[in-house]
Amino acid sequence: SNTLYAVDAKTGAWKWQYRREMPGGFTIRGVSAPTVRDGIAYVGFSDGALVALRVSDGVAVWERMLSTSLGPFIDVDTTPVFDDAGHLFAASVKDGVSSVDPETGTVLWTRPLSNVTSLVAQGEVVYATGSGKVTALMAADGRTLWSVSLGEDAAGQPVLSEGYLVAPTVRGLIFIDPALGRTVLRWDPGQGVSTRVAPGRSGMVYALSNLGFVYALDLAETRG
Repeated sequence: SNTLYAVDAKTGAWKWQYRREMPGGFTIRGVSAPTVRDGIAYVGFSDGALVALRVSDGVAVWERMLSTSLGPFIDVDTTPVFDDAGHLFAASVKDGVSSVDPETGTVLWTRPLSNVTSLVAQGEVVYATGSGKVTALMAADGRTLWSVSLGEDAAGQPVLSEGYLVAPTVRGLIFIDPALGRTVLRWDPGQGVSTRVAPGRSGMVYALSNLGFVYALDLAETRG
């Protein structure tokens, strides 16, 4: 319902809520989860806005429209991420990936990259996944380092583990070398994987297949 709720972790009592109006027309089936850092919750909404809210009382510190064009699919469905330098990143499905000043909401750069629904940042690089491709961008300026085509497939939320960028697709997991932008292998347990992959300790990742089986994969062993 385009609403963020805060509840007391111990009692479940309602603390506050923040709601934005649903846009007219079509939206993407998906939702941004809030990212909390230094007492601020950063979250995207289906009307194309990225908002910073104080976790203490739900007051908006700033609101920024990442979708500046009209039409359908203006959602900001990516969960915001930070790089090692403290820069904030989010993406509009229609208008692309943006780097945003977390204190003021000022947009530092935008890379026109449509259909991005998930982001992950590590070091000086931001990795974007969605329909048709996986792309690596320089965090400083949005410059494209590489892009891997997925054809008609869509990739979900990726994880970085043991030198692999692992992303779920309807045809299984894809393992990409994040330095070279090269697909190393694909692994399909049957009917693909639609949910996000969960990282674990010591090179373990966990995946739920679309057939309902949970798999534990030891990526450290593949490097050995």
